[in-house]
Parts: sequence; structure tokens; C-alpha cells
Amino acid sequence: GVAKDAAKAIEWYKRAFEGGRGSAANALGVLYQQKDDAQEALVWFEKAAAANNPDGALNAGHAYAARANLQDGAKALSYLQKSADQRPIALHDLGVLYEEGRSAPPDPERARQFYERAVARQVKEAVQRLADMYLQGRGIAKDEAKGLNILRDAAGRGDGAAAFTLATYYEKGLYVTADPAQQ
Repeated sequence: GVAKDAAKAIEWYKRAFEGGRGSAANALGVLYQQKDDAQEALVWFEKAAAANNPDGALNAGHAYAARANLQDGAKALSYLQKSADQRPIALHDLGVLYEEGRSAPPDPERARQFYERAVARQVKEAVQRLADMYLQGRGIAKDEAKGLNILRDAAGRGDGAAAFTLATYYEKGLYVTADPAQQ
């Protein structure tokens, strides 16, 4: 093998991007991010997104969301929506932004919609957030049965975090009843 050479990698990724490889722009963004150059990373993530690279759009969305102001929030939302069809984790991320009001005014109903879409695409990160919204009535109508069913369905698909949450609820007697049908 050869020694690592970030400068050579940058040179070759740029050539690859100039040759039409959108994923090379995303790789450059990641490289610059690792070098703690957030601004240059964002430049390349945006180039990747413009080349219809879903990872570049996802990374650009994350970069804008990290800035935590509403002006950049609109860009974060736009990039995450662009990547959502191919990168379902973006649906979860959109839900978080709407739920927490970090990149848009808080909108629990839109957050719920994005979480629902993410859970339907088996994004594990969205399961707990959606379940909690229903269990706690956080911004939407409280529906403990629906929240528990979301967790049960996910646990049935092998989601260990959902199973752990259910175990905790049963251990502490939270949200669950002695109803055998609920077991």
C-alpha cells in the first residue's frame, strides 16, 4: 500500500467530479469535514446535491441544520427533502427539525407526518420520537395505544431499541395495563 495522502485524494476526487461523478463531490465534502473545514465541506456537499447525489443533499441539509438559524433552516429543509426519497433517514431529520423548531417554526403535525413516513420506511431513529409524541401527547392528540403499537411493531421487526423501551415501560408500569390483549 501507500501512505495516506489527503492532498492527492482531493486532487483525484476533483478530477472525478469534473468527469461527472457527483459522489466525488460528496466525498470531498466529507474529507473537508474531517479536516474541520465546515465551509469548504458545505461547498462540496452543495455541488454533490446539485449533481443529484442524495448523500450530498443529506450532508448539505445536516450542515445547514447545524447552523440553527431560520435562514439556513430553509436550506436545510430543502436539501433534506431532496434526499428523502433515496435516504429515508432524512425523513426522521425533517421530523426533528419541525418538532424542535430548529430550522423552521415548530410544527408538531408536520413532524408527526415525517416520522410516520420514516417509520413506514423502517427508520429506527424515528420510532421512539413518533411513539413518544403519541404516548405523551407531545404536540398531537395523546394516543397511548397507538404509541405502544408503534413500539411493538418495530420490536417485532427486530428493533432492539423499541424492545428495550417496551421492557422499561413494563418494568415501571408506564403506559401499559394489566389487559392481556395488550401483552
